Amino acid sequence: MKKIILYIFIFLLSSCSTTPKGGSLFPREKEAETEKYDLDEIIDAGTIIVGTLSGPDSYYEMGDEPMGLEFALAQDFASSIGVSIRIELSKSEEQLLDKLQRGEIDLAAYPLSQDMLQSRGLKDVLIRDSVKHLSWAVSADCSQLAEALGKWSVPTHEKDVISHERLRLENTVTRIPRPQFLSREQGVLSNYDDIFRNAAHATGSDWRLLAAVAYVESRYDPMARSSAGALGIMQLMPGTARSLGVDNPSDPTQNINGGARLLRTLTSQYADVRNPDERLKFVLASYNAGSGHVRDAMMLARKHGKNPHNWTDVSEFILHLSEPQYYRDPIVRHGYMRGTETYNYVPSVLSIYRDYGGRVAFMPGTFNADESEEGKRKAAPNRFTRGTRIISADDSTFTSGR
Repeated sequence: MKKIILYIFIFLLSSCSTTPKGGSLFPREKEAETEKYDLDEIIDAGTIIVGTLSGPDSYYEMGDEPMGLEFALAQDFASSIGVSIRIELSKSEEQLLDKLQRGEIDLAAYPLSQDMLQSRGLKDVLIRDSVKHLSWAVSADCSQLAEALGKWSVPTHEKDVISHERLRLENTVTRIPRPQFLSREQGVLSNYDDIFRNAAHATGSDWRLLAAVAYVESRYDPMARSSAGALGIMQLMPGTARSLGVDNPSDPTQNINGGARLLRTLTSQYADVRNPDERLKFVLASYNAGSGHVRDAMMLARKHGKNPHNWTDVSEFILHLSEPQYYRDPIVRHGYMRGTETYNYVPSVLSIYRDYGGRVAFMPGTFNADESEEGKRKAAPNRFTRGTRIISADDSTFTSGR
């Protein structure tokens, strides 16, 4: 009997395998067959796993779009060998190199000290700074990958990629100057007021809030395009537009309807912010920067003893997320963000919204922002709001049980 147990134990040990390169969530079939994982295997898998650190010149997300100089170069290289790219973020250079040594990433796309690479037995590739001796890195046995990077890294080509990405990073929007009101006396905001009203009615929103967002985003220009790739009146990023069913971002009706759906989705994501005044600010910040960055700022606010549901407290950390000691904090999941832009965006939209007659306390579903008879008629309850009552944190519903 003891011999049988011993044989079973030996069999179980021999059947165990190490975690495949690339992590347990994304195993690759050939990784278990061979220790070597070079260019041929990457091409067979169809994906190169690139490690980097979050930062303004390396990698960050704007809405749903990845940005950054190191990312742009890595993506261009991936395209040149016909594979897709997956980014793995690290919190420090040491963690990044640990991942490379363990085979969890194929390429470290970040300016790293060549002395540090040599001390770890890693191969430096693609010099990023010849004066400071900084380079990207691959495993020492990845000779094919190193050679491919060497052939790809023609200085003039690198310069073109970096120049294009710097333009994207500026995130400028070419807007046709338009007045805030088409006719203040008649209450006409734009040529698209009827589309704003219909979109608001379908999503349970205030049409003037949609109009305020559109004015700040594009000055009502359906052909507006930012250098980062945002499109149309509501400046939807391409991936966001697709997820919202917007096939033609230049079409005002599709674009405005998409923006209205996005605001409704974001509003539902902040149900934990019970004060409607505050919730609107979080929604607008997320429209501009993405909810991931805003949630990171909320986590930082809580960690530092501030109120994560108060925008004044959280906006402080929106600004801090452009500083390494904050965007590389272990609790931060989405890394660096351009905080100043979002910090200024929220009051800009709210100011226009107030000028348009909106009340900051209004949130989608209450309909009490439009007090004109025409507004009440157009804002009749719909399938999204029927039977819904929006209550504040100090409502008796909450306080009676205390």
